[in-house]
Amino acid sequence: MSLILALDLSKSSTGFAYGRPDDAPRSGSVRFGTPHHTEADVGAKALVWLTKEMPVIVGGIPDVVAIEAAWEGNGGNSAHTSALLLGLQFMVQGVALLKTGRQPRLIKVASARKIFTGKGMYGKGEAKPAVQARCLELGWLGHDTMQPDRADALCIWAAVASEQNPDLKHPSSRKGRA
Repeated sequence: MSLILALDLSKSSTGFAYGRPDDAPRSGSVRFGTPHHTEADVGAKALVWLTKEMPVIVGGIPDVVAIEAAWEGNGGNSAHTSALLLGLQFMVQGVALLKTGRQPRLIKVASARKIFTGKGMYGKGEAKPAVQARCLELGWLGHDTMQPDRADALCIWAAVASEQNPDLKHPSSRKGRA
């Protein structure tokens, strides 16, 4: 089974999840910057994390890098935030390709949620709690370790990992099952 690294990119808190589909994933988050940091500061910290720290945390070079797609109608982000997220996504894709020799995968969040929670589209303010509830249900995060970006990365990880381990799909999203 492939070693999968999933990322929910953000300046303030990038969530990451990693592991093989036949085992419970591990997760965490990393801060690339604060409102006081420039885009160059954020990019530099992201590059250091991706090239030096991430391989140590993950235990090697992942076989698959999956990134939550940064652009789905901009999600109410400002133009500045959208540009930063797209820039981070572009940079991470390049580093992932160089490190793994494989194209990284951009995952639409609604598609990942459909697989992970059984429902892709949610009303305002409902999606993150649903993803977090599923993480709690699976025992991947506890109330004391819950962090939204971490949970979102676990959702992306599960969507990709379910291709190798269908048991990771939410029961209501499984085709051919009741």
